[in-house]
Amino acid sequence: MIKYILKLTAVLSLSACAFSSSLDYTGSYTGDCYQLLKPSVLYKGWCANLSSSISTAGSCLGVQSLPIQAYDKEKSILNSFAQYQSDKEFWNEKLFGTSLSSSKYALVDKISANTQLQITNVIKKQWGTDGYFWAVRAKLLTGEYKGSVVTLPTYKFHLGNAWTKRPSTENFYLDSFYVKSCDAVVE
Repeated sequence: MIKYILKLTAVLSLSACAFSSSLDYTGSYTGDCYQLLKPSVLYKGWCANLSSSISTAGSCLGVQSLPIQAYDKEKSILNSFAQYQSDKEFWNEKLFGTSLSSSKYALVDKISANTQLQITNVIKKQWGTDGYFWAVRAKLLTGEYKGSVVTLPTYKFHLGNAWTKRPSTENFYLDSFYVKSCDAVVE
């Protein structure tokens, strides 16, 4: 009987790594409007699969404000989209790594500091035994990419700095260093 309980415990422990639970807070934040405070970039990168019951990621569009610090030995800092364009191969390696899957990631274009976006999804998602993180999607309301849905940089999925901390409560917020509410925007 003890062997059976130990085996069952081991199976359940391993299952917890594969399956994730999500709490959907979208209703509390849908429609919230924010404006970017810094010049930013649109990039093709990675994000959590919000419809999956297991911890998986897929390719998506994301947004990140400049400058972006690449976390490698040299701590390279990307200051502008023009700097990226001058040596895409170097920056793709610094920002996305050298794995085969990272070859499909790249910066797409620059986005101006006054671009507005509207929250479409806020999910508190578990990632195996690593704990919870916020998975946040927004629709761009202004600019050349108006209508595009993007992932916002959060604790688990981000390029450069995360805009929100790992969840410790049910309250979600975006760092006022990167965005501010559209209601607070002075035209």
